[in-house]
Amino acid sequence: MQSSPVPLECLVDGPIEMMVSKYCVEGSFLGNLAGGKCSWHCNKDAFLKDRKNEAFPLKHDQFGYMHVLNSHSLSMLTGAKALEKLGVRRLRIDGRSAAVLDLAATIASYRQVLDGETTIEENPPHTTRGHYFRGVL
Repeated sequence: MQSSPVPLECLVDGPIEMMVSKYCVEGSFLGNLAGGKCSWHCNKDAFLKDRKNEAFPLKHDQFGYMHVLNSHSLSMLTGAKALEKLGVRRLRIDGRSAAVLDLAATIASYRQVLDGETTIEENPPHTTRGHYFRGVL
C-alpha cells in the first residue's frame, strides 16, 4: 500500500454484496415469472435463509438484477486505526440504505476513532469484520 501511486480506499461499513444474479428468486417462486409476467413487487423485503437460519437480504436494481447481501453488515470500527496505519487513505461507508441519523452517528464514530478520541474494542451487534483479518485476498 505504501508504494501505490494512487490513494487506496477500503469499504469499512455497510451492507456487503455477496452475489449479483440475473435470476430472480422471488419472481420465480412467488411472482409467477414462468407464466410470462412477474407479479412480484421488488420493493418488498425478501430474504434467503441458510442452514443456520441466517437471513440474507435480497435487493433489486433498476436493471432487474438481484443482489444478495450478507446477513450482517460490515463494521470496521475496531480496525479503522489499523487500516490507517497500513496506508489506506480513504475509508468508505456504504450508507445508501441507512437512515440519515444512523449514518451521521456512524460517520461520527469513525471520525472519533480516527482522531484518537475513542477506541472501540468490540464490533457493534449484528455486524461483521468480513475477511479483513482472515488472510483472504
